[in-house]
Amino acid sequence: MFGAIKSVLDGITARMGGEKTIANISKSSDIVLVLVIVAIIVMIIVPIPPYALDYFIALNLTAAITLLVISVYISSAVELSIFPSLLLLTTLYRLGLNIATTKQILLHADAGEIIFSFGNFVVGGNFVVGGIIFLIITLVQFIVIVKGAERVAEVAARFTLDAMPGKQMSIDADLRAGILDSDDAREKRLLIQKESQLYGAMDGAMKFVKGDAIAGLVITLINIVGGLIIGVTLNNMEAMDAVRTYSLLSIGDGLVSQIPALLISITAGIVTTRVSSDDPDSNLGADISAQFLKQPKALLISAGILIAMGMIPGFPIAPFMFLASVMGMIGYALWTTQQMRAEQAMTAAGTGGGAATATAPTVSTTVKGHKVVSGGGIDSYALTLPVILEMGTEMSKMIQLSQKGKEVSFIDQMIP
Repeated sequence: MFGAIKSVLDGITARMGGEKTIANISKSSDIVLVLVIVAIIVMIIVPIPPYALDYFIALNLTAAITLLVISVYISSAVELSIFPSLLLLTTLYRLGLNIATTKQILLHADAGEIIFSFGNFVVGGNFVVGGIIFLIITLVQFIVIVKGAERVAEVAARFTLDAMPGKQMSIDADLRAGILDSDDAREKRLLIQKESQLYGAMDGAMKFVKGDAIAGLVITLINIVGGLIIGVTLNNMEAMDAVRTYSLLSIGDGLVSQIPALLISITAGIVTTRVSSDDPDSNLGADISAQFLKQPKALLISAGILIAMGMIPGFPIAPFMFLASVMGMIGYALWTTQQMRAEQAMTAAGTGGGAATATAPTVSTTVKGHKVVSGGGIDSYALTLPVILEMGTEMSKMIQLSQKGKEVSFIDQMIP
Protein backbone atom coordinates (compact mmCIF):
# COMPACT_ATOMS: atom_id res chain seq x y z
CA MET A 1 0.00 0.00 0.00
CA PHE A 2 2.74 2.42 0.95
CA GLY A 3 4.65 1.50 -2.21
CA ALA A 4 1.61 2.38 -4.32
CA ILE A 5 1.20 5.70 -2.52
CA LYS A 6 4.90 6.44 -3.01
CA SER A 7 4.71 5.67 -6.73
CA VAL A 8 1.67 7.93 -7.12
CA LEU A 9 3.41 10.78 -5.27
CA ASP A 10 6.57 10.29 -7.32
CA GLY A 11 4.52 10.46 -10.51
CA ILE A 12 2.78 13.65 -9.40
CA THR A 13 6.12 15.19 -8.43
CA ALA A 14 7.66 14.25 -11.78
CA ARG A 15 4.75 15.79 -13.70
CA MET A 16 4.88 18.97 -11.63
CA GLY A 17 8.57 19.38 -12.33
CA GLY A 18 9.95 18.53 -8.87
CA GLU A 19 12.74 20.90 -7.88
CA LYS A 20 11.87 23.30 -10.70
CA THR A 21 8.36 23.79 -9.30
CA ILE A 22 9.73 24.37 -5.79
CA ALA A 23 12.20 26.91 -7.18
CA ASN A 24 9.37 28.74 -8.98
CA ILE A 25 7.30 28.81 -5.79
CA SER A 26 10.28 30.19 -3.86
CA LYS A 27 10.74 32.94 -6.44
CA SER A 28 7.07 33.93 -6.06
CA SER A 29 7.04 33.81 -2.25
CA ASP A 30 6.94 37.62 -1.98
CA ILE A 31 3.79 37.71 -4.12
CA VAL A 32 2.20 34.98 -1.98
CA LEU A 33 2.92 36.99 1.17
CA VAL A 34 1.30 40.10 -0.31
CA LEU A 35 -1.75 38.04 -1.32
CA VAL A 36 -2.06 36.69 2.23
CA ILE A 37 -2.05 40.22 3.65
CA VAL A 38 -4.63 41.31 1.08
CA ALA A 39 -6.78 38.28 1.96
CA ILE A 40 -6.70 39.28 5.63
CA ILE A 41 -7.97 42.76 4.74
CA VAL A 42 -10.65 41.28 2.47
CA MET A 43 -11.87 38.99 5.28
CA ILE A 44 -12.31 42.01 7.54
CA ILE A 45 -14.25 44.07 4.98
CA VAL A 46 -16.08 41.67 2.64
CA PRO A 47 -18.58 39.05 3.92
CA ILE A 48 -17.16 35.56 3.39
CA PRO A 49 -19.56 32.68 2.56
CA PRO A 50 -19.63 29.76 5.03
CA TYR A 51 -18.05 27.23 2.64
CA ALA A 52 -15.08 29.58 2.12
CA LEU A 53 -14.75 30.05 5.89
CA ASP A 54 -14.21 26.30 6.23
CA TYR A 55 -11.15 26.53 3.99
CA PHE A 56 -9.79 29.56 5.86
CA ILE A 57 -10.30 27.85 9.24
CA ALA A 58 -8.60 24.69 7.96
CA LEU A 59 -5.69 26.83 6.75
CA ASN A 60 -5.42 28.41 10.20
CA LEU A 61 -5.23 24.98 11.85
CA THR A 62 -2.71 23.78 9.25
CA ALA A 63 -0.39 26.75 9.84
CA ALA A 64 -0.50 26.27 13.62
CA ILE A 65 0.22 22.53 13.44
CA THR A 66 3.02 23.01 10.90
CA LEU A 67 4.77 25.66 13.01
CA LEU A 68 4.50 23.46 16.10
CA VAL A 69 6.11 20.50 14.32
CA ILE A 70 8.85 22.69 12.82
CA SER A 71 9.70 24.07 16.28
CA VAL A 72 10.30 20.53 17.52
CA TYR A 73 12.83 19.78 14.75
CA ILE A 74 15.03 22.88 15.02
CA SER A 75 18.37 22.55 16.83
CA SER A 76 18.46 26.22 17.91
CA ALA A 77 16.08 29.15 17.98
CA VAL A 78 18.09 30.96 15.29
CA GLU A 79 17.00 28.35 12.73
CA LEU A 80 13.47 29.78 13.00
CA SER A 81 14.44 33.45 13.05
CA ILE A 82 11.35 34.38 11.00
CA PHE A 83 9.06 33.24 13.83
CA PRO A 84 8.34 36.74 15.26
CA SER A 85 7.13 37.91 11.84
CA LEU A 86 5.13 34.69 11.39
CA LEU A 87 3.63 35.28 14.82
CA LEU A 88 2.39 38.70 13.72
CA LEU A 89 0.96 37.35 10.45
CA THR A 90 -0.82 34.39 12.07
CA THR A 91 -2.27 36.66 14.76
CA LEU A 92 -3.61 39.10 12.17
CA TYR A 93 -4.99 36.23 10.09
CA ARG A 94 -6.75 34.75 13.12
CA LEU A 95 -8.27 38.09 14.11
CA GLY A 96 -9.47 38.71 10.55
CA LEU A 97 -11.00 35.24 10.54
CA ASN A 98 -12.72 35.98 13.85
CA ILE A 99 -14.27 39.11 12.40
CA ALA A 100 -15.45 37.23 9.30
CA THR A 101 -17.04 34.43 11.35
CA THR A 102 -18.65 36.95 13.70
CA LYS A 103 -20.42 38.61 10.78
CA GLN A 104 -21.77 35.28 9.55
CA ILE A 105 -22.89 34.20 13.03
CA LEU A 106 -24.74 37.43 13.77
CA LEU A 107 -26.21 37.90 10.27
CA HIS A 108 -27.15 34.35 9.26
CA ALA A 109 -26.48 32.13 12.30
CA ASP A 110 -24.25 30.04 10.04
CA ALA A 111 -20.44 30.10 9.94
CA GLY A 112 -19.58 26.85 8.19
CA GLU A 113 -19.41 23.17 9.00
CA ILE A 114 -16.23 23.30 11.10
CA ILE A 115 -17.62 25.78 13.61
CA PHE A 116 -20.94 23.92 13.75
CA SER A 117 -19.10 20.64 14.39
CA PHE A 118 -16.97 22.17 17.14
CA GLY A 119 -20.07 23.56 18.79
CA ASN A 120 -21.98 20.28 18.66
CA PHE A 121 -19.63 17.32 18.44
CA VAL A 122 -16.64 18.53 20.46
CA VAL A 123 -18.67 19.81 23.44
CA GLY A 124 -21.61 17.45 22.97
CA GLY A 125 -24.08 20.18 22.01
CA ASN A 126 -24.00 21.59 25.55
CA PHE A 127 -23.21 25.29 25.49
CA VAL A 128 -22.46 25.33 29.25
CA VAL A 129 -19.79 22.64 28.88
CA GLY A 130 -18.49 24.39 25.78
CA GLY A 131 -18.22 27.68 27.62
CA ILE A 132 -16.30 26.06 30.48
CA ILE A 133 -13.88 24.32 28.09
CA PHE A 134 -13.37 27.57 26.19
CA LEU A 135 -12.57 29.46 29.41
CA ILE A 136 -10.16 26.75 30.55
CA ILE A 137 -8.28 26.79 27.23
CA THR A 138 -8.12 30.59 27.28
CA LEU A 139 -6.84 30.68 30.87
CA VAL A 140 -4.24 27.99 30.20
CA GLN A 141 -3.03 29.83 27.13
CA PHE A 142 -3.00 33.29 28.71
CA ILE A 143 -1.80 32.62 32.26
CA VAL A 144 0.43 29.57 31.88
CA ILE A 145 1.97 29.45 28.41
CA VAL A 146 1.93 33.07 27.24
CA LYS A 147 3.12 34.55 30.53
CA GLY A 148 5.91 31.99 30.84
CA ALA A 149 7.08 32.38 27.25
CA GLU A 150 6.92 36.16 27.56
CA ARG A 151 9.13 36.11 30.65
CA VAL A 152 11.61 33.72 29.02
CA ALA A 153 11.80 35.92 25.91
CA GLU A 154 12.33 39.03 28.05
CA VAL A 155 15.17 37.48 30.06
CA ALA A 156 16.75 35.90 26.96
CA ALA A 157 16.72 39.23 25.13
CA ARG A 158 18.33 41.00 28.08
CA PHE A 159 21.08 38.44 28.60
CA THR A 160 21.77 38.09 24.88
CA LEU A 161 22.29 41.83 24.52
CA ASP A 162 24.48 41.94 27.64
CA ALA A 163 26.65 39.09 26.35
CA MET A 164 27.18 40.57 22.87
CA PRO A 165 30.35 42.61 23.67
CA GLY A 166 32.03 39.61 25.29
CA LYS A 167 31.19 37.35 22.37
CA GLN A 168 32.48 39.93 19.89
CA MET A 169 35.74 40.27 21.83
CA SER A 170 36.11 36.48 21.92
CA ILE A 171 35.69 36.27 18.15
CA ASP A 172 38.24 39.07 17.63
CA ALA A 173 40.72 37.29 19.92
CA ASP A 174 40.29 34.00 18.07
CA LEU A 175 40.71 35.81 14.75
CA ARG A 176 43.97 37.45 15.87
CA ALA A 177 45.26 34.15 17.25
CA GLY A 178 44.60 32.39 13.96
CA ILE A 179 41.98 30.00 15.31
CA LEU A 180 39.36 31.52 12.99
CA ASP A 181 39.74 32.90 9.51
CA SER A 182 37.90 35.98 8.27
CA ASP A 183 34.98 34.00 6.83
CA ASP A 184 34.41 32.07 10.07
CA ALA A 185 34.61 35.25 12.11
CA ARG A 186 32.12 37.00 9.82
CA GLU A 187 29.75 34.04 10.09
CA LYS A 188 29.95 34.00 13.88
CA ARG A 189 29.34 37.76 14.08
CA LEU A 190 26.26 37.42 11.88
CA LEU A 191 25.03 34.56 14.06
CA ILE A 192 25.41 36.67 17.21
CA GLN A 193 23.63 39.58 15.55
CA LYS A 194 20.79 37.36 14.36
CA GLU A 195 20.43 35.80 17.81
CA SER A 196 20.16 39.18 19.52
CA GLN A 197 17.62 40.41 16.96
CA LEU A 198 15.57 37.22 17.34
CA TYR A 199 15.23 37.40 21.12
CA GLY A 200 14.62 41.13 21.00
CA ALA A 201 11.83 40.60 18.46
CA MET A 202 10.40 37.67 20.46
CA ASP A 203 10.20 39.90 23.53
CA GLY A 204 7.81 42.18 21.66
CA ALA A 205 6.09 39.51 19.57
CA MET A 206 4.78 37.73 22.67
CA LYS A 207 2.53 40.76 23.20
CA PHE A 208 0.71 39.71 20.02
CA VAL A 209 -0.11 36.32 21.53
CA LYS A 210 -1.31 37.88 24.78
CA GLY A 211 -3.49 40.39 22.93
CA ASP A 212 -4.86 37.63 20.71
CA ALA A 213 -5.98 35.60 23.74
CA ILE A 214 -7.76 38.61 25.24
CA ALA A 215 -9.36 39.54 21.91
CA GLY A 216 -10.63 35.97 21.40
CA LEU A 217 -12.35 35.99 24.79
CA VAL A 218 -13.93 39.41 24.18
CA ILE A 219 -15.11 38.46 20.67
CA THR A 220 -16.78 35.30 21.98
CA LEU A 221 -18.65 37.24 24.68
CA ILE A 222 -19.74 39.82 22.10
CA ASN A 223 -21.01 37.06 19.82
CA ILE A 224 -23.08 35.50 22.62
CA VAL A 225 -24.61 38.78 23.80
CA GLY A 226 -25.11 40.17 20.30
CA GLY A 227 -26.58 36.90 19.03
CA LEU A 228 -29.03 36.76 21.94
CA ILE A 229 -30.21 40.30 21.23
CA ILE A 230 -30.51 39.74 17.47
CA GLY A 231 -32.23 36.37 17.85
CA VAL A 232 -34.87 37.62 20.29
CA THR A 233 -35.55 41.07 18.86
CA LEU A 234 -34.99 40.70 15.10
CA ASN A 235 -35.47 37.00 14.36
CA ASN A 236 -38.38 36.47 16.79
CA MET A 237 -36.72 33.47 18.43
CA GLU A 238 -37.46 32.14 21.89
CA ALA A 239 -34.93 33.21 24.48
CA MET A 240 -33.63 29.68 25.15
CA ASP A 241 -33.48 28.88 21.44
CA ALA A 242 -31.49 32.05 20.81
CA VAL A 243 -29.16 31.27 23.72
CA ARG A 244 -28.63 27.69 22.54
CA THR A 245 -28.11 28.58 18.87
CA TYR A 246 -25.84 31.58 19.21
CA SER A 247 -23.97 30.25 22.24
CA LEU A 248 -23.04 27.02 20.48
CA LEU A 249 -21.95 28.89 17.36
CA SER A 250 -20.01 31.48 19.36
CA ILE A 251 -18.31 28.86 21.53
CA GLY A 252 -17.52 26.77 18.44
CA ASP A 253 -16.01 29.85 16.84
CA GLY A 254 -14.02 30.55 19.99
CA LEU A 255 -12.69 26.99 20.18
CA VAL A 256 -11.76 26.98 16.49
CA SER A 257 -9.83 30.19 17.10
CA GLN A 258 -8.30 29.37 20.49
CA ILE A 259 -6.97 25.90 19.62
CA PRO A 260 -4.67 27.23 16.84
CA ALA A 261 -3.76 30.13 19.13
CA LEU A 262 -2.86 27.61 21.84
CA LEU A 263 -0.67 25.67 19.39
CA ILE A 264 1.05 28.90 18.33
CA SER A 265 1.63 29.78 22.00
CA ILE A 266 3.19 26.35 22.60
CA THR A 267 5.38 26.91 19.54
CA ALA A 268 6.51 30.27 20.92
CA GLY A 269 7.32 28.62 24.25
CA ILE A 270 9.37 25.89 22.55
CA VAL A 271 11.29 28.40 20.42
CA THR A 272 12.09 30.75 23.31
CA THR A 273 13.11 27.95 25.70
CA ARG A 274 15.15 26.02 23.11
CA VAL A 275 18.78 25.65 24.16
CA SER A 276 21.20 25.51 21.24
CA SER A 277 22.68 22.08 20.56
CA ASP A 278 26.20 21.28 19.35
CA ASP A 279 24.82 18.78 16.84
CA PRO A 280 23.19 20.58 13.87
CA ASP A 281 21.07 17.50 13.14
CA SER A 282 19.60 17.26 16.64
CA ASN A 283 16.00 18.05 17.56
CA LEU A 284 13.99 18.46 20.72
CA GLY A 285 12.86 14.84 20.86
CA ALA A 286 16.40 13.52 20.37
CA ASP A 287 17.77 15.81 23.09
CA ILE A 288 15.03 14.81 25.53
CA SER A 289 15.55 11.09 24.95
CA ALA A 290 19.36 11.37 25.09
CA GLN A 291 19.34 13.23 28.40
CA PHE A 292 16.39 11.34 29.88
CA LEU A 293 17.88 7.91 29.18
CA LYS A 294 21.23 8.79 30.75
CA GLN A 295 19.81 8.18 34.24
CA PRO A 296 18.74 4.52 34.54
CA LYS A 297 18.73 4.65 38.34
CA ALA A 298 16.18 7.45 38.25
CA LEU A 299 13.94 5.32 36.03
CA LEU A 300 14.22 2.35 38.41
CA ILE A 301 13.40 4.52 41.42
CA SER A 302 10.43 6.02 39.56
CA ALA A 303 9.19 2.51 38.78
CA GLY A 304 9.35 1.65 42.49
CA ILE A 305 7.39 4.80 43.39
CA LEU A 306 4.72 3.92 40.82
CA ILE A 307 4.38 0.44 42.33
CA ALA A 308 3.95 1.99 45.77
CA MET A 309 1.28 4.37 44.44
CA GLY A 310 -0.56 1.44 42.89
CA MET A 311 -0.76 -0.16 46.34
CA ILE A 312 -2.73 2.77 47.78
CA PRO A 313 -6.25 1.57 48.68
CA GLY A 314 -8.79 2.68 46.10
CA PHE A 315 -6.25 3.39 43.37
CA PRO A 316 -6.54 1.29 40.18
CA ILE A 317 -3.47 -0.94 40.16
CA ALA A 318 -3.41 -1.76 36.43
CA PRO A 319 -2.22 1.61 35.01
CA PHE A 320 0.41 2.07 37.70
CA MET A 321 1.76 -1.46 37.26
CA PHE A 322 1.84 -1.05 33.48
CA LEU A 323 3.80 2.20 33.66
CA ALA A 324 6.07 0.81 36.39
CA SER A 325 6.83 -2.24 34.24
CA VAL A 326 7.69 -0.11 31.21
CA MET A 327 9.95 2.25 33.16
CA GLY A 328 11.50 -0.62 35.11
CA MET A 329 12.40 -2.58 31.98
CA ILE A 330 13.86 0.49 30.26
CA GLY A 331 15.83 1.46 33.37
CA TYR A 332 17.14 -2.08 33.92
CA ALA A 333 18.20 -2.44 30.28
CA LEU A 334 20.06 0.88 30.40
CA TRP A 335 21.67 0.02 33.74
CA THR A 336 22.93 -3.38 32.55
CA THR A 337 24.30 -1.78 29.38
CA GLN A 338 26.24 0.77 31.42
CA GLN A 339 27.59 -1.96 33.71
CA MET A 340 28.76 -4.06 30.75
CA ARG A 341 30.54 -1.09 29.19
CA ALA A 342 32.25 -0.28 32.50
CA GLU A 343 33.42 -3.90 32.92
CA GLN A 344 34.73 -4.02 29.36
CA ALA A 345 36.67 -0.80 29.91
CA MET A 346 38.20 -2.12 33.15
CA THR A 347 39.13 -5.43 31.49
CA ALA A 348 40.78 -3.68 28.56
CA ALA A 349 42.71 -1.40 30.91
CA GLY A 350 43.95 -4.21 33.18
CA THR A 351 45.08 -6.87 30.67
CA GLY A 352 47.24 -4.86 28.29
CA GLY A 353 50.29 -3.83 30.36
CA GLY A 354 52.97 -2.11 28.33
CA ALA A 355 51.66 -3.46 25.05
CA ALA A 356 48.23 -2.11 25.80
CA THR A 357 49.79 1.25 26.49
CA ALA A 358 51.59 1.14 23.17
CA THR A 359 48.51 0.12 21.23
CA ALA A 360 46.03 2.24 23.14
CA PRO A 361 44.02 4.60 20.97
CA THR A 362 45.08 8.20 20.90
CA VAL A 363 42.96 10.43 23.08
CA SER A 364 41.12 12.98 21.00
CA THR A 365 41.80 16.46 22.31
CA THR A 366 40.42 18.46 19.42
CA VAL A 367 37.92 21.19 20.05
CA LYS A 368 35.09 21.63 17.57
CA GLY A 369 35.59 24.72 15.44
CA HIS A 370 39.28 25.15 16.37
CA LYS A 371 42.55 24.09 14.79
CA VAL A 372 44.88 21.61 16.51
CA VAL A 373 48.36 23.15 16.42
CA SER A 374 50.53 20.25 17.66
CA GLY A 375 51.41 16.88 16.24
CA GLY A 376 48.72 14.83 18.00
CA GLY A 377 48.56 12.67 21.08
CA ILE A 378 47.73 13.49 24.65
CA ASP A 379 49.79 16.70 24.61
CA SER A 380 47.83 18.19 21.70
CA TYR A 381 46.18 21.49 22.35
CA ALA A 382 43.50 23.23 20.36
CA LEU A 383 44.37 26.85 21.03
CA THR A 384 47.07 29.03 19.50
CA LEU A 385 49.12 30.41 22.38
CA PRO A 386 50.74 33.85 21.82
CA VAL A 387 54.50 34.08 22.50
CA ILE A 388 56.07 37.34 23.69
CA LEU A 389 59.83 37.66 23.08
CA GLU A 390 61.75 40.50 24.76
CA MET A 391 64.96 41.59 22.99
CA GLY A 392 67.66 44.14 23.54
CA THR A 393 68.33 47.21 21.43
CA GLU A 394 71.21 45.59 19.51
CA MET A 395 69.00 42.72 18.43
CA SER A 396 66.32 45.17 17.27
CA LYS A 397 68.90 46.95 15.09
CA MET A 398 69.96 43.64 13.55
CA ILE A 399 66.34 42.79 12.73
CA GLN A 400 65.80 46.16 11.08
CA LEU A 401 68.97 45.80 9.01
CA SER A 402 68.05 42.27 7.92
CA GLN A 403 64.61 43.44 6.86
CA LYS A 404 66.20 46.12 4.67
CA GLY A 405 68.52 43.52 3.08
CA LYS A 406 71.70 45.20 4.31
CA GLU A 407 72.80 42.36 6.54
CA VAL A 408 72.48 38.62 6.82
CA SER A 409 69.50 37.56 8.88
CA PHE A 410 70.28 37.17 12.57
CA ILE A 411 68.49 33.79 12.47
CA ASP A 412 71.00 32.57 9.86
CA GLN A 413 73.82 33.72 12.11
CA MET A 414 72.46 31.75 15.07
CA ILE A 415 72.02 28.49 13.11
CA PRO A 416 75.38 26.68 12.53
